[in-house]
Amino acid sequence: MGVISSDGVAGIIVACSENYSLAMSLLNIDFRLSSRIRSNGYFGSLTWDGRDYRYAILNDIPQHVNVQEGDTIETTSYSAIFPEGMPVGQVSDISRTGSDFYRITVRLSTDFRRLTYVNIINNNSREEQLILEGENQ
Repeated sequence: MGVISSDGVAGIIVACSENYSLAMSLLNIDFRLSSRIRSNGYFGSLTWDGRDYRYAILNDIPQHVNVQEGDTIETTSYSAIFPEGMPVGQVSDISRTGSDFYRITVRLSTDFRRLTYVNIINNNSREEQLILEGENQ
């Protein structure tokens, strides 16, 4: 199950009991989120580097792709947890690395310092989707 704020993605549910849920925040260095650039559809993996609660890093975007500061970053359809098009953040910095990929800094939509309430979303077709994806690998 996904955890969202009123502004965008906040994390995922990792355990549940009858009355409680345990969430993993997007601000966890082990959290990975399939994310794309809305304007061109190129996707990569969004991770938090542990530095600043306001920013995450979008990896795996090739340097031939046109990326602009201010571009919207959103979830992809490749997640069995989040629906496609959920807000994640906006591009705030683009740098070239020694590889063929950009290092794209994303200002997160969710303000984790002010986060009080969240909503839990569930993909009711998750099991079917995972089975189908597993059969086609």
